[in-house]
Formats: sequence, structure tokens, C-alpha cells
Amino acid sequence: MTKIMNYKMKSEESEPLFCDIKCNKAREIMKKFKGMEQFHIIDTRSAGMYRLGHLKGALLLDAFQTNFNRLLEHLPKDHIYLVYCTAGIRSSKAISIMKKLGFKSVYHLSKGLEGCKL
Repeated sequence: MTKIMNYKMKSEESEPLFCDIKCNKAREIMKKFKGMEQFHIIDTRSAGMYRLGHLKGALLLDAFQTNFNRLLEHLPKDHIYLVYCTAGIRSSKAISIMKKLGFKSVYHLSKGLEGCKL
């Protein structure tokens, strides 16, 4: 984990990090990695839900779309990701796929945006 926090994200140097986090930790992570090219926020909800409101800078990748796996395959595996949805269902699916695809550092807003003011 030290290597991740020091921004030395090389897949051969770091162990995979997948962890469920709550709102406060998500705020910390967004603040800590703000402006870093290697940090991405992924909204796994539908386009309609995204239009109603999303985290600033979030990339929309609907986990229920048939091409979701293919879209994930194009993302850098050694970057840092914060993944969320409304209540944690879609994002849980995304996390499972990201593990299989070899992503190295993924934070999961486990309870989703429901009741969370980020």
C-alpha cells in the first residue's frame, strides 16, 4: 500500500489493492489524488442516472451495458480508480470484472451515492 500512496504505480512493483470504502474515505481519496493523471472516477450507473448528477470528473461506464467489459479493457490497469453507483450493485459487478482483468488499485464506494454527499 505504501507504493500506491506514494504514487509509484507500476504493476510489477505493487500488490493489487481492492477495498470497499465509505463516504469519508472516498472524500479523502478524491482530495489526495485530485488532478493526478493516474486517478480516475468511474460511475457505473445508466446514462439517465448520470445526467441527474454524478461526481465531478466521473467517467460514465454503465456496468449493465453489453460492451462494459470491452470498455474496461481499454483502461490502464496500473492506474488508481474510485468506482461507484447508487447503492453498490452495479459497482460490485464492475469490481469483480476489474479484478479478473488485472486492475491493480480500485476503491469501491460500497454503499454507493445513496445518503452520501461527496
